Amino acid sequence: MSYLKVSIIILNWNGLKDTIECLESLKKITYPNYEVILVDNGSKGNEADILEKKYKDYIKLIRNKENLGFAEGNNVAIREVIKEGKSDYILLLNNDIIVEPDFLDELVKYAKRHPEVGSIQPKMIWTVYPQLIDSVGLEYSRNGNGFSKGIYEPIEKYNQEKEIFGCCAAACLYRREALEDIKINDEYFDKDFFALGEDLDIAFRLQWASWKAWYCPKAIVYHFRGKAIGTRNKFGCYYGPRNQTWNLFKNLPNSFILKNLHWIILEQLGQIGIYLLQGRFFLLKSILKGRLDGYLGLRRILKKRKRIKKTVNFSEIEKWFILKWRVKIPQEIQLIVYAKNFSNNSERSLFLKLSEKYLAEANKYHEGFFENKISAKTIRLVLGLYRHGPKYGKYILARLGLLKQKDVEARLFWGKKIIVPLQDNDAAVLFYSGAIIGLEYRLFRFFIKNLKENDVFYDVGANYGFYTFLADEFITKGEVHAFEPQEDVFVYLEKNTKSLKNCFINKIALSNTIEKLYLYVAQNYSGSNTIVSDIASAQFIEMKKSEISATTLDEYVKDHKKPTVIKIDVEGAEPQVLKGGIGTLSKESPIIAMEIWREGKGRELSEQALSVLDGLGYKAYKIKDSGDIKLLSKKPTESIEKGFGLENFIFMK
Repeated sequence: MSYLKVSIIILNWNGLKDTIECLESLKKITYPNYEVILVDNGSKGNEADILEKKYKDYIKLIRNKENLGFAEGNNVAIREVIKEGKSDYILLLNNDIIVEPDFLDELVKYAKRHPEVGSIQPKMIWTVYPQLIDSVGLEYSRNGNGFSKGIYEPIEKYNQEKEIFGCCAAACLYRREALEDIKINDEYFDKDFFALGEDLDIAFRLQWASWKAWYCPKAIVYHFRGKAIGTRNKFGCYYGPRNQTWNLFKNLPNSFILKNLHWIILEQLGQIGIYLLQGRFFLLKSILKGRLDGYLGLRRILKKRKRIKKTVNFSEIEKWFILKWRVKIPQEIQLIVYAKNFSNNSERSLFLKLSEKYLAEANKYHEGFFENKISAKTIRLVLGLYRHGPKYGKYILARLGLLKQKDVEARLFWGKKIIVPLQDNDAAVLFYSGAIIGLEYRLFRFFIKNLKENDVFYDVGANYGFYTFLADEFITKGEVHAFEPQEDVFVYLEKNTKSLKNCFINKIALSNTIEKLYLYVAQNYSGSNTIVSDIASAQFIEMKKSEISATTLDEYVKDHKKPTVIKIDVEGAEPQVLKGGIGTLSKESPIIAMEIWREGKGRELSEQALSVLDGLGYKAYKIKDSGDIKLLSKKPTESIEKGFGLENFIFMK
């Protein structure tokens, strides 16, 4: 039996771990006649050297000096394959793909039976949740939007071979002859697209040239999705709208555009409107720039349009079009995905008890809506009311003094109910989403993974007690100690912890003195307070000053159990807390979670705190999205996530 040769092309861009996993799965395939061409697309560091050394007898390595994007990065390898002329098929694989051993046998078997087919789509299953489809091809909507066919639908729904509009290039077998037939200016993928939508463009051109696309369900691969470029980021929000515009004008006749202009305008304005309503202002600029550059770049795109090979009537292409607006991940799937980040069944079972709304609500805050101060402009109040509905409406009315109700019940994401004041931003976030915003989700994932039943947890700067309550869920034989000096916040902390058996709350500040101190409380509904006057004057436009009690960590532990884990969130007073606990930190070596500031006076104080920890032999660790930690090679102040003014780090000896 003869086996036609297949050239497998994999693009690596700063994805060493994923690329290795992909290559290891390929080494197990049963199809005998293939080669692997690995294109390193200008990765940082020595990834190309590592891959070449590890797989020197298995791959052909192409090194691009810079990131040429998905389109031209793959073109480089496709040109070499076609120039050599020994392969009948070209298989593109994303580096975050894992394959079944017989997937290539099935693809080639199908291609040999159907010579009229130019591209074949394997069944792409979502790695995170393998009961669901990632993609079984491409769909095109009359409003100008492209979609992955079948995404987030049950895998059982797609067990039949069928003709499709086009293939997703994350995993696709192309007939070499078909690619040669549709190239323009020595380009197979349009290099102007760079990334995103380039596979939709090639699907159009294959259709125009009479090459069919089919879905082959027996060929199975698993796709992580979004590992290389992420999702809902500035990259996607720029290239998506830009390339959507180019696909529309490059591949479709003017008569179609005019006939569907109302849908097209509605889609493009609707996308902008949705981002406005959802408060994603930090992404809106990228969308607008992408859309504008799409229209400004039409001149060169239209030149390529004239060179598209067309051998079929447009009606043969239009028959595939649908009218579709958005793809939404089912909330129950969001919950399962979230829970899968944790390492054992007891942790997962806790997070599968989340309220159904938790992820959707928490993500809104994580995406930065709350960074836009609610009191800044009236329009934000209106948009927020639309976005959050009754809960947000209550908050606005309370802020305007039109609602007598002050206290509301908040349900934390694992189901615990607490009472919070409605007007305070920190409390309001718990009321809306059951969690806290920004990069905090990394820290509570760290605690969920690492808190033990016998731990003694100190929550220094407890605020309304989110971490106090979270720690109490896991510490069943140890103790939780909370420190919150602000009177009107402490009242709620005291009220909500009455039922906790092993929780000790203290209306006192931990510092480097046992003398009275002044506490500065912001009067802008932010929920912030500090004992550092410089921070207060820099951060708080209006503030209230009050005298409070203080003690040191070393003094406190004389009458209480010594901490094994300490969380410190004290708005610049970290050096004082640490200096007041030198003896305890030296002898007990507790794990410390602490906020570090990027710039200004906050950074200066963070540097002081880091100096104390360094002198005690502590090392700094960055918290990953999963809650795992990684030892830092540089200072935490230089490792803060882009776009954030501060971030939590873990310190251990």
